[in-house]
Amino acid sequence: KKSYSLQGKQIISMASQVIKGFAGLRNEAVMFVAANIFGIGMANVIPTEDVSYILDLILPSLDLRAAAIIFLFVLCGCIGLHPIIIVVSLSAFLSPELVGLRDWILALIYLGSWGLSTMVSPYSGTTLFMSRFTGVASHIIGWKWSLYSVFFSAFLMVIFIIILRNATL
Repeated sequence: KKSYSLQGKQIISMASQVIKGFAGLRNEAVMFVAANIFGIGMANVIPTEDVSYILDLILPSLDLRAAAIIFLFVLCGCIGLHPIIIVVSLSAFLSPELVGLRDWILALIYLGSWGLSTMVSPYSGTTLFMSRFTGVASHIIGWKWSLYSVFFSAFLMVIFIIILRNATL
């Protein structure tokens, strides 16, 4: 019984430290948690059968699905969503089985799209760092300086993914 109370005190002490330290966490840690909860909520609320049916109806080609996901990421970054929110939320919702792509192909799409989104989102660490370094507003860096090169890179990524996906069938 004595060891049980010692364990209980240790658990309470650890929980207390976590709660007290929450305010000191970096914003990125809180954003990861929020994006995970949001993505899981989306995955639980929206029936996957309906999404699968809609994908089959609107985007019957797997190559078109890959392109749509890539450009959806970039557009979400353009409207100001942080890339972490985009990648964590959509990857929790759009699984390889639902999309119909192999898991490693979808992982490449998510990874590449996340990287491109960091260049256009005015709230990503990339644009915020460049803003601090250059003294130019982050939205100018993301929306004016990077926009065309990011869309061109997204187009090249679509071509690369399509070639890679079809070469490894």
